Amino acid sequence: MPNRIKTKPFSSANAEGPRTRRKRTPAIALPSSHDQIAIEAYAIWETSGRPADRALEHWLEAEQRLASS
Repeated sequence: MPNRIKTKPFSSANAEGPRTRRKRTPAIALPSSHDQIAIEAYAIWETSGRPADRALEHWLEAEQRLASS
């Protein structure tokens, strides 16, 4: 009878050591909510004739629009 050596089946988990979780990063970075609000507020500002004294009003309106969408 041939001489046979018993071995454990190969497991990639054993070969790599302890598993660690990697954070998944999106392929395209999404803008933060602050950036989205700023972009929307800028659009509102432009469509309302670019007034100099209504920045807060435009910001709040942009927040409201994005919250409802």
